[in-house]
Amino acid sequence: MTLHHSALSVLSLCLSVMALPMAGMELPAPVAAFAGVDIAGVRAGRYHPQHQVMWVTNDGIGIGEVAGEGIRLNPAAFTVAAWVMPSLQSGNHYRGIVFKGDRSERDEVDFKLDLYGLIPEFGYRVNGEWHGILRNGYAFAVPGQGQKAFADCPQLLPNRWNFLAVSFDKGAMRMYLNGELAFDALGPGQELQLSAAPMLLGGGETGGGRRSFPLNGLLDRVTLWDSALSAAQVEAFRLQTAAHYPQATVSVAWREEFPEYDPYFKRKLALVERYEAALPARAAGMASPEMTIAEHGGIPSIFRDGVAESAMCMMPAPSANEQGVFLASRDFAAAGVNYYSEIFWTWLKLGDSCSHWWTGYGQYEFERVAARLEKIVEANPKAAILVRVKLNVPEWWLAENPDERVVDEFGKQGEQPSMSSEKWLRDVSVMLADFVRYLEHSPLSPHIVGYVPAGGSTSEWFWWNFKDGLVDYSAINREAFRRFLRREYADDAALAQAWGDAELSLATADIPTPEQRRGAEDGFFRDPLRARQVYDYRRFMTKATTAAIRQVSKVVRENTVTRKLVGTFYGYSMTMSPGPALANLGFQGFQELLEDDNLDFFCAPTSYGFRRDGQSGDYAVGYLASIRLHNKVYYDEADMRTYLSRGNEAYRADSLQESLNTHWRSFGNALAHGVNIWWFLIAGNGTFHTDALMEQIASMSRLNREYHDVSRRSVAQVAVLCDEESMHFYSGKYGNCASVARVKTELANIGAPSDVYLLGDIGNERMPDYKLYIFLNAFYITPERREAIQRKLSRNHAAALWIYAPGYLSPTGASVATMAQLTGMTLRRVAEQPASQLVITQNDHPLARYLGKMRRGEQPFVQVVKRVLSMEAFAPAFFVDDPEADVIGELNGQGALAVKQCAWGTSIFSLNSLTPDLARGACEMLGIPVYMDSGDVFQANESFMMVHAVSDGEKRLRLPEARTVRNLNNDERFPATTEVRLQMKRGDTVIFQLEKN
Repeated sequence: MTLHHSALSVLSLCLSVMALPMAGMELPAPVAAFAGVDIAGVRAGRYHPQHQVMWVTNDGIGIGEVAGEGIRLNPAAFTVAAWVMPSLQSGNHYRGIVFKGDRSERDEVDFKLDLYGLIPEFGYRVNGEWHGILRNGYAFAVPGQGQKAFADCPQLLPNRWNFLAVSFDKGAMRMYLNGELAFDALGPGQELQLSAAPMLLGGGETGGGRRSFPLNGLLDRVTLWDSALSAAQVEAFRLQTAAHYPQATVSVAWREEFPEYDPYFKRKLALVERYEAALPARAAGMASPEMTIAEHGGIPSIFRDGVAESAMCMMPAPSANEQGVFLASRDFAAAGVNYYSEIFWTWLKLGDSCSHWWTGYGQYEFERVAARLEKIVEANPKAAILVRVKLNVPEWWLAENPDERVVDEFGKQGEQPSMSSEKWLRDVSVMLADFVRYLEHSPLSPHIVGYVPAGGSTSEWFWWNFKDGLVDYSAINREAFRRFLRREYADDAALAQAWGDAELSLATADIPTPEQRRGAEDGFFRDPLRARQVYDYRRFMTKATTAAIRQVSKVVRENTVTRKLVGTFYGYSMTMSPGPALANLGFQGFQELLEDDNLDFFCAPTSYGFRRDGQSGDYAVGYLASIRLHNKVYYDEADMRTYLSRGNEAYRADSLQESLNTHWRSFGNALAHGVNIWWFLIAGNGTFHTDALMEQIASMSRLNREYHDVSRRSVAQVAVLCDEESMHFYSGKYGNCASVARVKTELANIGAPSDVYLLGDIGNERMPDYKLYIFLNAFYITPERREAIQRKLSRNHAAALWIYAPGYLSPTGASVATMAQLTGMTLRRVAEQPASQLVITQNDHPLARYLGKMRRGEQPFVQVVKRVLSMEAFAPAFFVDDPEADVIGELNGQGALAVKQCAWGTSIFSLNSLTPDLARGACEMLGIPVYMDSGDVFQANESFMMVHAVSDGEKRLRLPEARTVRNLNNDERFPATTEVRLQMKRGDTVIFQLEKN
């Protein structure tokens, strides 16, 4: 039996106040209960007395709201229960059931009950810290039980009704699923911090207060009690209500489709009709091109046969069949996009993707690869293709080499080989060489401009199965680690001394245990001496990853007929810092890859957490200035979930206008940063197949060609430096101590352009001089690095803004003495500093000018109460103890924000993480132009500016010098001006060209 529900056909259980059947055990009366549905209630997404609960569909508007004042819960003990029918969907995403809180400003979360994928989750925040049964990176953290791999967690049945309940009793949490105890957790003995914030049913909120995480399913009989029900009482309630919920499969209609949604391309777009009316012919006698990278317009650019060219790119949905590849490619050909990319799997099968063409050692079905690429050329005779080759191994290889697989901390073998497997790397290198030679000697060679060898999970060099727990405890990885140690240490004695174990030898050294890897000798930090084994293993994971990337890049370079581009996914360390997953991957070797001549470009997706309107739309790789410095190119993989996407991702656009706004922002970011875009139709070719979206892309493509010769040289006077070596010493605890990922995103809200570098580039003679250098995490500093930093600062007597613990770690251990040597300030260490208030002591100091304003952005950092700013908890904490320093802000009477003049320049210390307001104040203190101070997203270079509004209102831009300004949105011109004013709504994007007078 199959029941069908949609927004127009629902089971009606309209009860304004639910009366529970009490046959059997008597239960206490609930403090709130909601059931039933009304069509208008669903459509409005709001509760009222007659329509208290709706069935939640994927409209994104079906999230109901209950006024918080009407729900009187007991902060010490309560129970919430619901009947939930989650639809089946691909991927793991958050899906809200009950959420109470307000994340718009104070980021309050009274509590939440939701799903991650199909795994139930319960959490709450106390004093800004998360507690509960929560996803923690790539596992679930269960208080009192430790980490649980996703595969070991209970899950709701998709497309069926499930009974879910959780009881809370001063930190003791019991979660029940379908009559079974799912989780039994014991957190800190504390009460909830309840507020008057509303309660949402069928969804939740992201940071910044955006309604998101729709359940995408059905929800009913949400009931709350002001006591912790016993297991027997919870079961009684389930039994008393179960008769309403048949255990047959239930299908839920997806959101009502937009009329323009045309996934099968039944309708030809207007621009395609124009293109096909004058279809270009495929040129005869084309030769394999010579592809290089050289400076053009002030940035590294792609040259084909010595000519610089615009390289906006697209990638069809990998699950499409060959006709789907043709149709999507034709849309973009008509939009003027000539660069393409396509993925070829050896193992995984997604829909009609081209995979399983590697059938044995030296045996291939390359003709299938060629046939798919031919469809792109057929769609666009001018096609220039970047071919992505997945370096996974097929089932036959896995069957022959079972011991090469990765092994997680629980002893489970993974899906694919270890990153350190020599046999895997040797065999895929042979396959890759054969693959490249085949295409290079085929008729397709004139259309092939580059290759993207893609290893690890998701093409991005993630170690396989890192989401399931710490890796890799396989025998082959242990031996690889020992080989690494033999290269690092001269003999057994050297290793034994470094690890502090007299009995140790290079033959017996082992991978650190999960307990060792999750340890913390010094709060946020691992001790460089006591945690040397962990440090060595982290370096080994990075070295194994970069060695594999360099090997396969070399293979491509050696097997092309003419020089082709070689690129890879890498550079994610800022995005992942300081999360726990960083210590389970090999992502801290970007400097090595930047210096490899076999690599021409790097690529990564637009940051998933910041691509909605009102957000920055920044890149997963933050080190764009380092990429330019090393004459490399960056591709932003814009795998946008347009308003036509069927997924449940929090980063899916809700409307056509939001898609247009965010796509235009992507183009503005690309112009301002001098990067390329490839549009990846990962959610389906039909998600871009509309006149509105494709006409906009045609405009972008035209402008990209028109302005290709216009300078995009950086005008930043602020350099932001981030150190991957210091990340090896993160413990994964007290993450606010170095919120690099958040800071990377918020650089866009400063209002002044900045360039982001790896700290390792500080000694590069080609690096320009800046007025302000912001050191986000210069925690581990060698004497040689310290000398290079101070030499750079002294060139123009620049200012250094040091964040949190500059120079605290060194090869000799941890010391405030080395902090003073680096910063020129005397600092004092405190073992732990609870979250408390930073008080600005000099309100008139230029550095504090903006610190009285709330920080803009999606995850508010400071709350202002009479010039008092909220702070994080720190362990350890560092305070200024220097009579020559000018203290601007204090934490409990101790200097936490200060300025001092040194021999090499101006030293600014902030215990606090960087905020846009702090950086903006530093700019104005140093005379660095601030174009706008409203906290909106702003990017600029020599010829372009982009503004993306985070709020409604008038926006004012102040230019450092008079320029003729052209609004690329509407071609309006402002002649010879130093100021531009315009009205904008949240999410609006405006791009300006700055013309020479």
